[in-house]
Amino acid sequence: MKRILWYITIAAALFTLYMVAQSYGLFETKGTGSASENVAVWSIKLNNVDISKGVTDNFVINTVTYSTNNNVEDGYIAPGRTGYFDIVVDPSGTQVSVRYDITIDLTSLTYPDDITFSVTNPDGTSATRTAVSTYTGVIDLAQIAAGNTVTLRLTINWANDGTHDSADSSLGTTPNNKISVPVNVDIKQYLGEEITPYQ
Repeated sequence: MKRILWYITIAAALFTLYMVAQSYGLFETKGTGSASENVAVWSIKLNNVDISKGVTDNFVINTVTYSTNNNVEDGYIAPGRTGYFDIVVDPSGTQVSVRYDITIDLTSLTYPDDITFSVTNPDGTSATRTAVSTYTGVIDLAQIAAGNTVTLRLTINWANDGTHDSADSSLGTTPNNKISVPVNVDIKQYLGEEITPYQ
């Protein structure tokens, strides 16, 4: 009889432990998950070349538009002629505001005083001169959504000034001589920072 009572006690204890374990299990739920966020698109073209991947390349602008001058062969600049090239920033599809800093390092050029350079925005946008040779602007989301691009135009003017004939001739008598203009373009997300004009 004692042995039966002992078996019943052990069975009752095991049953109680089982029930306690089950009741705790009812109130505990474990799970794993992950949150996902959409990443804004960054798509930038510079003169129709995709530079979105962050690769830095030198680029050559061979498309120069020259003023009409019957005394200078097409495709060349000489005293009495102007020429210009455009730098076009196209952020189509980009989902963040864009800041661009374009540096045209005219200070490194050693040409006669009758060769001058100027930078304008022919498309009516405005870039702020933020350093000696740097022009900065912002393309906001509304402009991007409207499909707007920004064009900076560098114009080279070679005046026909007789007091510079010797220097001009020196440039012209050098075989395959070119006027090279170093251009650096830095494009990044605009974060609301103030753009301060150059003094």
